[in-house]
Amino acid sequence: MSLLFFFAIPATWAQAAVGETTSHMEVLEDHSGTFTLFDVALGGQAESFEPTGGHYNGGLGQIKAAWLRIEFPAGSDSVRNYFLKLSPPRLSEVTVFVPKVDKPRGTEDFDRFELGANHPVRDRPIFHSELLVPLAPGDDPGMVFVRVSDERALAVRGVVVTVQDLLLSEMVKWLLIGAYLSIGVIACGFSMVLWYWLHESHYIFSATFALSLVLLAVWRSGLLFLVLPDTAHQLHPIIFGGAVGLAFLSEYGFLATFLLSRERTPFVYWVTVALAASGLIFPVAAVYGVADHLLRLNALLIVVPNGYALYRALRGERNARLYLLYFGPIYIAFMLLLARNAQWLPAIVEFEYLYEFGGVAHILAVTIGFGSQIRDAEMKKRKAELALLDATQVAERRAVKIASQRLEALTAAAEELKRALASERTLSRKKRQLLDLISHEYRTPLAIIRANVDLLNIARRQNKPIPDSSLGRIENAVERLTEVIDESLAFSRDAIADPQGAWRILNIQKVVEAAVVTAREIYPDRMVSFAADAYGASCSIRGDEVLLRTAMINIIDNALKYSPKNSQVDVRLTADGKGAVSITVTDRGCGIAEADVPFVFDKHFRASNAIGREGAGLGLYLVWNIVADHGGETEIHSSSAGTAAVVIFPCIKSVNKIEFSNA
Repeated sequence: MSLLFFFAIPATWAQAAVGETTSHMEVLEDHSGTFTLFDVALGGQAESFEPTGGHYNGGLGQIKAAWLRIEFPAGSDSVRNYFLKLSPPRLSEVTVFVPKVDKPRGTEDFDRFELGANHPVRDRPIFHSELLVPLAPGDDPGMVFVRVSDERALAVRGVVVTVQDLLLSEMVKWLLIGAYLSIGVIACGFSMVLWYWLHESHYIFSATFALSLVLLAVWRSGLLFLVLPDTAHQLHPIIFGGAVGLAFLSEYGFLATFLLSRERTPFVYWVTVALAASGLIFPVAAVYGVADHLLRLNALLIVVPNGYALYRALRGERNARLYLLYFGPIYIAFMLLLARNAQWLPAIVEFEYLYEFGGVAHILAVTIGFGSQIRDAEMKKRKAELALLDATQVAERRAVKIASQRLEALTAAAEELKRALASERTLSRKKRQLLDLISHEYRTPLAIIRANVDLLNIARRQNKPIPDSSLGRIENAVERLTEVIDESLAFSRDAIADPQGAWRILNIQKVVEAAVVTAREIYPDRMVSFAADAYGASCSIRGDEVLLRTAMINIIDNALKYSPKNSQVDVRLTADGKGAVSITVTDRGCGIAEADVPFVFDKHFRASNAIGREGAGLGLYLVWNIVADHGGETEIHSSSAGTAAVVIFPCIKSVNKIEFSNA
């Protein structure tokens, strides 16, 4: 297991180390937690201290408290301006007693310093991330007593330093911490970039493992006690548990996604997944003080995945070797610390930084390994791209040859299909328009015939002579029906195939006059006036005479239908002198609602004030289509005083030329 274990190994598993001082250090374990300064300095317990030999054996995990006695040589003035530095800084309760006289006779002869995480950092004798006690008691400092109470502490170090040493060590410490944190953050960011780029999950686990190293460094350095002096003690188990849990989750998540297969080795895979999942409960376990039990279980389980990784590495598998290369420095650091705690190795100060050394080595190994993977992947990618390029060029030349042969045939077929599709759409639209035209245009002649037949019946019942005008109107209506039928046959035979093939040049005035005459026949009791200016009367357009007359009749019929019976409808033919002629039909009816105007040309649309009156909503729809087919425009202008329908056509002859020819 990684070095992370070292910072939570229970006392029954390891011997906690005490760093060497410039003097002699002894320890007294207070299992009941009731010993006082008098007991250990002047009372019967003073004889119970045991030498540590440079090591504090047993740790604090199984006892209430411990007393440390540091004896300085008599007559030594080397500690006059020295400091006693105790670590780790997260110790809950630390009380230091420094003698004020050469030979103390009572507890009042000692200066008392309350330190530890339970006391605000700002209240310490010296504001520092670690526990510092000034040592300047006089020419004969005698013995310094330290009471430590912390069930989570497994190692206590005491070092006497000068001011110069303290400043130098702090400067080096913070430089190293800054560099270490920077390297960790950069490594985390590098792995995140690789994960975003390559979308492989083991990169995200590598990033989170680097983050866990950063969190543990913050926890070990005491930086938290400087940044948050009032809450650091409460936060420290959370950060510790979170960092260790994140390390478990990341390390074994990395192993599961990078090396293992659920189908190939299900037992090893699920053990590894369980180790990774245990990282999620480490923060809670650290808060409730049971993290050591979880670590004991994990320490047994890690043999399975790590042993399997070693087995596959010995068989030459590349990923297994890379995994051991990445996490090997962490394992080596852990083993050295474990040997130090078991007193198999000397308790030298340098061992305290094995964690940092292992972390840096891990980050460097991961960076180099990932870089090598990227380089190999790029080389393989380049070779594959070159091979693909060669194959593509051969295939491209072959495809170009085939495509060039097919292109002409496809182009011709596409053009033919496009023309056929356009013709089919036009034919379909014209058929629908023809049906609408027939259904609508039959109404007008039939209405004329019905009205005049009624007049003939009245004359017959009254024994009056049959009026010739009624017979003439019936005859004209029959001719109109015949005309519509002929137009329909011609439309279906020639006009649909070539809509403009049957068009001819027409004088627009004659077309409008014919429509006015028909309207007067349909409404003999109504007044329909017609006027044309000289320019308009001279304009000619190209089109279908029957369709154009039908459009004009529909506009005039609408004006008569939706205006009072005693009102007049005006038809005006004018030219603008710029190549366009307009026909304006004005009534004096109720008008069209403003909201309905945009929809009056829609098929089957009826204005709100036309509901209940005879009609199918096809008249203006046919008008708009006929005018549009002839290149014209249709406009409706309506108010409460009436409605004006305007139809505009392009002339095929200029007005000036017509004037000169008439002159």
